Amino acid sequence: MIKRTLWLVVMACLGISLYTIVMERSHQIEEQVIMGGVAGFAGNDYVSYANPNAEPEVVDDGLNWPDIDITLPQYSIVNNSSLLSSAFVPDLAMEEDGETYAPIYGTKWQYFEAAAKPFLDKMLKDMEAAGFTPYIASSYRTYSYQSQLFNTKAFGLFMEMGYTNKDYDEYGTEEGTEVYNAYQLAAERAKKITAPPGASEHQLGLAVDIWDKERPRLSSYTVMNEEFRNWLEEHSCEYGFIQRYPTNKLLRTGWDEPWHYRYVGIEVATFIKNTGMCYEEFYKHYNPEFKE
Repeated sequence: MIKRTLWLVVMACLGISLYTIVMERSHQIEEQVIMGGVAGFAGNDYVSYANPNAEPEVVDDGLNWPDIDITLPQYSIVNNSSLLSSAFVPDLAMEEDGETYAPIYGTKWQYFEAAAKPFLDKMLKDMEAAGFTPYIASSYRTYSYQSQLFNTKAFGLFMEMGYTNKDYDEYGTEEGTEVYNAYQLAAERAKKITAPPGASEHQLGLAVDIWDKERPRLSSYTVMNEEFRNWLEEHSCEYGFIQRYPTNKLLRTGWDEPWHYRYVGIEVATFIKNTGMCYEEFYKHYNPEFKE
């Protein structure tokens, strides 16, 4: 009887331990954010996990929508279905034709669209005045650099699938047909981690990834100072910025990147903040044919 009771206690403890491990692992998966890019570069776009509590689409119920021209570059939608040309280059505040333009405030070589840069600089200065240490992890990226990031990620996934450099070199030959298909599969998987060339808002020169200076490079967004996050989410619209890929809109935007901020102007940013919608919902009002 004693042995049976002891056995039941041991089995119950093992069950509780297993349950605890499973729950902790699930929580960690939800909190971790997949970071793309290459060593020394903290840039990447995107997705971490599907949020079952994502908010439904905002209903247009007599809202006072801003009177804007949605065709202006400032309001562009950029994603896997709406690609930028490799020739697209914004009007950057950087060195050009012998003239030197200042980089983003607090950085040495991060650049932003010239007309919007003063608003970003002001926001960063005001954050410092409020006691925070903002860090621009990524800003403008060229088409070619985004291509490098994407191809590096795709090839890395291809290699993880068990193929070798020799297999990759043979793609296109009759023997390499299967290998080619495997690489294409890796490229499709890569699209869920790093934006392919032409699909990143960073090429617009209107997007920045803003981190708390104290945040470890590859840790969860929730590790960032909570007051820092709250300040950005509350005040960024006052400078014309929106949180472009909030977690609770993952099912609409396709990405979970709450540190990614996009300049759209003060009027539009304030409207989006006050209505709680994401940019896809806003954009679709002006372009009903838009497909996410």
